[in-house]
Parts: sequence; structure tokens; C-alpha cells
Amino acid sequence: LHSFPTRRSSDLGVNVRHGELHLAPALPEHWQTLSFPLRWQGIDLQVTINATEIRINSAEQITLWVKGEKISVQGEIVICNDVIISPTYGTATTEGGDE
Repeated sequence: LHSFPTRRSSDLGVNVRHGELHLAPALPEHWQTLSFPLRWQGIDLQVTINATEIRINSAEQITLWVKGEKISVQGEIVICNDVIISPTYGTATTEGGDE
């Protein structure tokens, strides 16, 4: 397990565009798992990435972009490499629209 401070946020695919949080994380070569905390607009998130999925935990509702899809989440969601969003608890929705 690797921790976030070893890399820059932009290296991990964490960016702010047009005032919105965008995540397009990729696991660095030779790493099995990467987990890091993230605070956005007063909301604490935990992001965990492995070879097959991205997990995002948030106790509060938040809207953000993940791998090009706009989502709203509260609880924990799992985003697979094919961008299928599955809530493991809480809610997750995708919203149509372009960046």
C-alpha cells in the first residue's frame, strides 16, 4: 500500500477544472494499491485505487468527475475500469453532460 504524499496530485490524475473536481487516477507502475485522503470544498474523501477499481468514500454528498463521468456520491462507490459505477453503500448517480 502506497500513500499519497509520495506523488504530486496531478501525477495521480487529481485536477480542478472550471471549479469542479476531476479524478482520473491511474495506478503507478509496479504498485498494487494506492490510497489517499482528499478534501474538497470542506468534504473529506478517501480514494483507493487498485488494478481493477477505484473506491471513493465520502460521508457527505459530493458531485465530482471520475474518469470523464460526472457523479454524485454519498457513502462508498466502486468505479471499475470500464466506468461502471456500483454503490457498495450509500448512493451514486451519473449525470449526463460534457465537461
